[in-house]
Amino acid sequence: MTPVQTYLTGPSEAGLVPCRTRRLFRAWIDRAPGGSEQIEMRVGPTKCDRFDALWLSSDLWPDRSAVAWIPRGTLSGDELWQSLIEAYWIAERDVNVWDGPNFSEVIGDKRSVLSSKTLDRLSAKVWPRDRA
Repeated sequence: MTPVQTYLTGPSEAGLVPCRTRRLFRAWIDRAPGGSEQIEMRVGPTKCDRFDALWLSSDLWPDRSAVAWIPRGTLSGDELWQSLIEAYWIAERDVNVWDGPNFSEVIGDKRSVLSSKTLDRLSAKVWPRDRA
């Protein structure tokens, strides 16, 4: 099993600072009527170069926060971001009882690595659609 830590299941991420990140996707979260939030998820190493991390930011707060991380070089390519996103969503599902991923609609963007179709496939692994 890959040793992915999350902000919910691992030691504190305090002090982790992003460096050279790459945008995975941007999306909207629908809040109360008339209210929405734009989030962005990125992947990249920490400034200390000890971890590869999944970074979350929002238009409601200026800083990127590490929500999942793994020792640097443990995984690469698609396996890296898939493992980080999956671990993050599983932690949110199990600890915070989320019933789906933290977005309502993916924002189409040529600079983003992931499409809504790819995110749908990944979220179906965490929240199977045929559950009773």
